[in-house]
Amino acid sequence: MQRLEQLNKPAFLGGAALLVLVLGVAALWWPSAQQPSEVSAPVAVEAVVPPPSEPVVVERPPAQPVSPPIDTAPPSPPSSPQPVQPALPPLADSDAFVRTELATWALPEAWWQFSDLLARVAVVLANTAQEQIPKRQVAELVPTEAFAVRREGDRYWLDPAGYRRFDAYLDVLEGIPPRVLAMFLQRVDPLLQVALGQLGVRAAPRALLAETLAAVRRVQPLPTAPVELKRPSVMYVYADPELERQTDLAKQLLRAGPENLSRLKSYLTEFEEYYFN
Repeated sequence: MQRLEQLNKPAFLGGAALLVLVLGVAALWWPSAQQPSEVSAPVAVEAVVPPPSEPVVVERPPAQPVSPPIDTAPPSPPSSPQPVQPALPPLADSDAFVRTELATWALPEAWWQFSDLLARVAVVLANTAQEQIPKRQVAELVPTEAFAVRREGDRYWLDPAGYRRFDAYLDVLEGIPPRVLAMFLQRVDPLLQVALGQLGVRAAPRALLAETLAAVRRVQPLPTAPVELKRPSVMYVYADPELERQTDLAKQLLRAGPENLSRLKSYLTEFEEYYFN
């Protein structure tokens, strides 16, 4: 039977795994330089010279001076060159690149202590695609509040008040435009492929992310009725075997509560539209 979590050690949001992905993305998207429009080569036209003839004299009235036409249209603003995508650094040197881009995001200060950011993202991708949580990789994202449990005699119940621990995580995620997140993940895809290769993972980041998002969509919120827990040791487990049999990723997401789970799914729906199209 899988364990739920310790009494004095709070669980972390499975959606926090997605927030680790956020640590590997940037707030800027660089539009690619505009390519010049295709222009057809000029076609040479042979001049037609009329045959010589007797000159004809035509009397014309004296020419009147003609004023130049007045251009009433406003002058066009000078065109500015489009920014060019900077070259990606090597994976081993990518932290500074990522931190520079994350500087525009309102991330908690403690999150800046991460190192090997894109390598962490690769670990999270590889694990969440299998519906597992790499706890060491997301340890810095653990909520500070304790896991909320109600005790009635010898019985334990999940306290819905504990769902509020994860509100701030969803606030951070929703503060990042889904389009921005999608564009940057596409941008750093080559570096993520390198990082996954170093882990011995041959799947592409795009495929792994698709599996993770599908797994999140499958998670159904906890019932509105009180959820009973058991404590066979120092850790809690769900009393309902159906709940306890769920994957680690699903159980972590359930701890965020139905409202936050709905917020996460809504965000991911918009993210997918940009990332996979």
